[in-house]
Amino acid sequence: MFYEVYSVGRCRAGPCAAIAMELYLIIIAALAVAMAVPVINPESWTCELIHLNYTLNATALFHACKIAARKAKLDTNFTGDSHQTKVAVLDAGWAGKWSVDGVLEKFPHLTWLLVRNTTLQELTITHSMERVCAEGNQIDTLRCEGSAGANLKQLHLRNNPLSDLHTVSDHLTGLEVLDLSATMITENANNTIDFGWFAKMPNLTELRLADLDAHSIANEANATLSSVRLLDLSGNSFGWSDFDLEIFRTLPALEVLYLRYATMYDLRVSVLEIRRNFPSLQRIYLDGNDFNCVLLKSLLAHLKANGIEAPGSTDECMFGHYKYEGLCCNWAGNHLPERENLTTQRGYETTPTPDAPETNEETPVESRERNGIAYGVLLIIVLCIFIGCFVVRKCQRS
Repeated sequence: MFYEVYSVGRCRAGPCAAIAMELYLIIIAALAVAMAVPVINPESWTCELIHLNYTLNATALFHACKIAARKAKLDTNFTGDSHQTKVAVLDAGWAGKWSVDGVLEKFPHLTWLLVRNTTLQELTITHSMERVCAEGNQIDTLRCEGSAGANLKQLHLRNNPLSDLHTVSDHLTGLEVLDLSATMITENANNTIDFGWFAKMPNLTELRLADLDAHSIANEANATLSSVRLLDLSGNSFGWSDFDLEIFRTLPALEVLYLRYATMYDLRVSVLEIRRNFPSLQRIYLDGNDFNCVLLKSLLAHLKANGIEAPGSTDECMFGHYKYEGLCCNWAGNHLPERENLTTQRGYETTPTPDAPETNEETPVESRERNGIAYGVLLIIVLCIFIGCFVVRKCQRS
């Protein structure tokens, strides 16, 4: 069409040629505008107070900041309140790998930090921090300012490529809740979870270590985790190694144990040993494993006799498996299905993470502005094409 309009301008002098040429130029200008809009300040901050989920079924009022900065660098366009203590970073996912230092500089009194599903790579724990929810980022470096770790109470790092536990083990001694699920902390430990890693955390009550590709559990230092009441070991592969329940004697306060989808097919216990290994246990989650039905029936009887609940699941059983008191089991001996098949049947979430703010979406204002400009440019192009067709036809007839 552009070529036809331009051809008319070349072949036929007079008003038609002039109009066609003007339309051609208008279309080129409109396309240029469409390609150039919108232009976002690469170092702009906008903040507002909104309620956000920071853990399951728990919300708080956060000073939520949208950051469009390639390195989270501060600038004069910041519109937030630097005295805020609960801060959420909502939009840094497109900015490339970044550190949290810029946020800490602007909010020196920060106590709660919420930053999920971004490209955050480096996380620094400061003296004022009490709670950090940083799931689903790209954190591979964790730093701690001096003795700041003694003040941090909760650290949620699920789904990050963190492999070095030095900072966590040696400096974060004040932790009460720690989630390291789906990290890489067992990569350099022969796929073993060692309870000794958490020996310096006397107040730790909730420890989540799901989906770590761990094959065994150890306690090389024979450390006692005297305060841990909830332990999540789901999604690991303990079925491929000896699983010694005696190791749980070093968790005397343990009340809830998650062993879901742990590829387990054998867990032999006796009525006398259960309470020796689990003196405080109230609930154990075993769904998603592959116990023989005879073994499962005996195991559940032992647990029930000791006042330990084993909740069932609503999940459908695999072919050749049967439901017994809400748990799937097989009658074909201690056969363990292919790990790929077991994985596809999982579909579980051991500790549901609150829906994070969409980090890559635009704010409503920006979206409306972008859409308005796009629609305007599109309308201009359509009108120009329509008029161009009209002019070409008229010129061809004359």
